[in-house]
Amino acid sequence: MIYIGIFVLVYNKGYQEFDDVLASVSTKVKGYSFANKTIAGDFPGIWDVADYTVPPQENNAIFVTTNAILTYDQEQTKCPEAVSAKDFCNNDEDCAPMTTKAGGNGVRTGKCVNSSQSENKVCEIYSWCPLENDTLTGTPLLTSAENFTLFVKNNILFPKFGVSRKNVPPNLTCQYDAINNTLCPVFRLGTLKDVVRAGGIASDAQRFLDRGIKTDMTTSVETTALIASQPANSGKPHSLESEY
Repeated sequence: MIYIGIFVLVYNKGYQEFDDVLASVSTKVKGYSFANKTIAGDFPGIWDVADYTVPPQENNAIFVTTNAILTYDQEQTKCPEAVSAKDFCNNDEDCAPMTTKAGGNGVRTGKCVNSSQSENKVCEIYSWCPLENDTLTGTPLLTSAENFTLFVKNNILFPKFGVSRKNVPPNLTCQYDAINNTLCPVFRLGTLKDVVRAGGIASDAQRFLDRGIKTDMTTSVETTALIASQPANSGKPHSLESEY
């Protein structure tokens, strides 16, 4: 009987009550980048978190801009169709007015005009002009985005017992390091990119982490020093991996 009592109470923790856990995760990105173009205009300037985090909040997700196609001073007027639409012509008869082309950017005016992108003529269109140039360069606009930091805050609550835990240590000044600081919830984006590359998907590294972050939270709410494996106020994530 003593053996059964010890097995049930201690090993299987039969003395415990159980409760469903409630959890919430919030994220915050910080950092600045100097680029040769800004949202305000075609001139050098600073990008801050309000510029590159769009939308400001998402459900269980973040979006950080690392590259952008910026088209300035657009207005509704007439301009040559983009070469990418392949709306080529030889004369006005090839551009029936008030018609459109699948994949085009506007409504034809009825004129065949010179293209600013090619020796071939194209149909003129009513549209927002100048048209966007969708060609991305090999170098991202925000070259210092790898140094932005992502703070992942994880809160858990056991409502039955009124006990809450979080993964934020006091006086948070750390930054995650796979060897020396594995429990810090502040990640350099370049480090997350390295996690993706280490997973054997080098092509995804150029897009940083577009899959996910999975944290494993281990916490103890026990108050009995003999049984508890961690201090009663502890709550620490102990792994980081990119989720595929």
